Amino acid sequence: MGANSELVTHIDPSYRNLVVISGARRGIGRAVADRFLQSYNTAVIGVDNHPDIVEQFPERQGRNFWPVQLDICDTEGVKELFGEVVAAPQPLDAVVHAAGHIVAGTDYHRHVRDYPTEIARQQVRRLREVNGQAAIHFVSQAVGALSAQEKGGCVIGISSSKADFPDPYRKEYMLAKARFSEAMAIQRTKLPPSIRLIDVQPGNTQTDIDGGEWIDGSNPDTARAVQAVNEWWRTRFGTPVETIAEAIYDIAQDPRERRAVIPLGRDALLGSYMSRLPGWHTVFNTAAHGVYTAVRLTSR
Repeated sequence: MGANSELVTHIDPSYRNLVVISGARRGIGRAVADRFLQSYNTAVIGVDNHPDIVEQFPERQGRNFWPVQLDICDTEGVKELFGEVVAAPQPLDAVVHAAGHIVAGTDYHRHVRDYPTEIARQQVRRLREVNGQAAIHFVSQAVGALSAQEKGGCVIGISSSKADFPDPYRKEYMLAKARFSEAMAIQRTKLPPSIRLIDVQPGNTQTDIDGGEWIDGSNPDTARAVQAVNEWWRTRFGTPVETIAEAIYDIAQDPRERRAVIPLGRDALLGSYMSRLPGWHTVFNTAAHGVYTAVRLTSR
């Protein structure tokens, strides 16, 4: 399955709870893993497709952190992972799906075949798979693992608040995350009360992710302008990643928290209200275009 995966079934039984976190190498996933590792009675399985996952939290490895190198698009590997999780000495308490992939683009096409280059088509396929089909499959396997035990538990799928602040250059990402949210909503209707499936939608978060990868063929001047605006906004108004991680930890730990969708961050909360206003999406989309264009023109 992946590096160190055989360690899953050898977790110290003195830890009472077990948590699985995908995307645990960077960003929100790493911050959430760090927060759970501060709990004295919790063992954490950190999943990531990058080999560096085996180098994270070195002081915790062999104690209460177990890294697993695994691409969530590997459906058989994900099944194997949760099969091992069910066999672990302690019950599965929570799963946090934080893995994701973001690529921006100055043009959007409904069909992958309509993107101009093979590199662009590969980028879009990867984005759609990681944030869509693979995310849905990972959460489904997590629910299955919780269903195999009497205790129940919590699955948190991290989607996005982008739908409330429609970014014209991140439409692929926004739509993929929206499909993920819709799939969770459908699956939630089929779950017993003992299993909580919660869609967490963070706003702009101060992380080391979103470094400006763009779909091949995008206009470079527009890409630089958009990235400059986003970095400025996130630096000044984004929520610290530790704050988001603390909120996710609290959601997972509180069995009384049964909201289906939870926006996190100041802009996410604002967007959840503003999106109810007639014409909000059109107004914001037009305004975003205007700001990006102004920055592009003035930065020449």
